[in-house]
Amino acid sequence: MCKVLKLNRSTVYKHLNQKISNCEIDRLDLESRIIDIFDEYDSVYGAPKIHELLLQEGYYASIKRIGRYMKRLNLKSIIKIKYRPGVKSKAPDDKPNLMNKDFTTTATNQKWVMDITYIKTIQDGWTFLASVMDLHSRMIIGYAYERHMRKEMVIESIKQAIDKAGFTKGLMVQSDLGSQYLSYEVESVLENNGIIHSY
Repeated sequence: MCKVLKLNRSTVYKHLNQKISNCEIDRLDLESRIIDIFDEYDSVYGAPKIHELLLQEGYYASIKRIGRYMKRLNLKSIIKIKYRPGVKSKAPDDKPNLMNKDFTTTATNQKWVMDITYIKTIQDGWTFLASVMDLHSRMIIGYAYERHMRKEMVIESIKQAIDKAGFTKGLMVQSDLGSQYLSYEVESVLENNGIIHSY
């Protein structure tokens, strides 16, 4: 076989008889566990996070050492950019801030606030929760949860709140300047129920 492969016989015997050192065994064991954790967490975890998990399992290796091994194994964590919705600080001239940070109330159904919350999920990605809260009771009195952020979910949350309140004439509701809250359909629902919209 040595003749066919053109290998020196003494070199082959040397490698066959060579024993792996304890340090090498430890390194291989650690690298194997690093690969397992990296795959288990969908290539998102970097050296600091993997270091934390390894410490919990009884592996005592520095972050630098783990980073060095990851580099050698070509394991690069995927950086996920957090979604940051844009913020508008000033309302247009025709959209007054009537509530003007006065959130005091003496009873329920005097002042509401409504907003959309962004919720990241593993299965569906970004999902959206439109909710209406009564400022007196601090209770959510209307909500809609969807995979889209259209005006229909906002209307659904408002209608739930109106049904729960019963009488809404003169009630004031505050929202941000999102396109859903500025839509004609949302304004119509509020106006038809005597609700004053503050921005």
